[in-house]
Order: sequence, then structure tokens, then C-alpha cells
Amino acid sequence: MDGNNTSSSKLLKIAEQTLPREKFEELEQLYQETTAKDPKLVEATIAQMHKMKKPWVAQLLSIIGIFGVDRFYIGDTRTGVTKLCTLGGLLVFWFYDMFNIIKRTKYLNYINLRKAMGVEVEEFDLDKLNKGEN
Repeated sequence: MDGNNTSSSKLLKIAEQTLPREKFEELEQLYQETTAKDPKLVEATIAQMHKMKKPWVAQLLSIIGIFGVDRFYIGDTRTGVTKLCTLGGLLVFWFYDMFNIIKRTKYLNYINLRKAMGVEVEEFDLDKLNKGEN
């Protein structure tokens, strides 16, 4: 039982660093439903938590470069290519990402975790993210 608490505390620490705080309650409920449904989904969920991108790494990549490496790191390849080809959108994307890449990284981690839990795939919605409706 003590080993289970240790793994739970590790997962909670990962969640605090990589997921939006306002989504913790929803994710906890989804996790409870997942454990009731299928043990394989629990394993997939835990594996996905260990694969989550670290927001501080994305922030560092965003600050030091204008070539879209931060977007590629978080798996947002479409805008990564755009940022690469336009030198950071003539520095506009670069400046924007310096302040918003952490929020974007946590949101994309949240979407990927929901997928691992077997929840309907949610598309990335930048407008929803910017309005704080995520």
C-alpha cells in the first residue's frame, strides 16, 4: 500500500507541473471512471503521464529560438513549420510564445491525457485557450 501511495504522489507531482490546475478535478473524475471501465486504460493513462512535455523546457526553447523548436517539442508541428518558415512570424509568434507556451504545453498535455483515458478526442482550440474556457 505504501508503494501505491508513492506512485500516486509521483503522478500528482507530474500533474501539478504539466497540467492546467483548473482541470485537476475533471481529470480526477475521468480517472475514477477509467479505473472502473478498463485496467488497460489505467496503464495507458499512467504511461501518458510519464510522456508529458515539460512546460519549463518549452519555455526555455521558446526564449532561445525563433525557429519553432518549442512548437515541435510540444507536438504542434503545423505552427512549428509556420514559425520556422517565417522566422517566428517575423518575431510576433516568438514574442507571443515567450509568454504563452507554458499554458499551451499544459493544455496539449491535458488533451493527450484525455485521449489516453479513452475520452473523445478534443481538437486544439486556440480561441478557447486564449479566452480561458479550457
